[in-house]
Amino acid sequence: MFITESWLHNHVTAGLLDPKHEFVIFRNDRLGLAGGGVCAIISKSLNARKVEIAQLDSRAEMLCLDVYGANVINRFFSGVQTARQFTCL
Repeated sequence: MFITESWLHNHVTAGLLDPKHEFVIFRNDRLGLAGGGVCAIISKSLNARKVEIAQLDSRAEMLCLDVYGANVINRFFSGVQTARQFTCL
C-alpha cells in the first residue's frame, strides 16, 4: 500500500504503524514542514527493496520500490507529493 500525505515524522516509529511486525515500511518523511511525506507498507511475504532514484526537484517526496517475484521484477513508484510553501498577505 502506498500512502501520500502520510504526515509521518521521526517521532512516529515503524512499531506504531505496524505493532505486529507483519510489514516492511518504507518512508520518505517531509522534513522541516508539517504534513506531506510518502510511505509504502509492504507485506513481509514479498521481497521488496527500495530503489534510489535521482530527484529532479528537491521539493519532491518520492518512493520507488522493486518487488521481486518468480522470474519477474515489478517496479512501483509512489504518488509524488511536492512540498509547497505559501505566503499569507
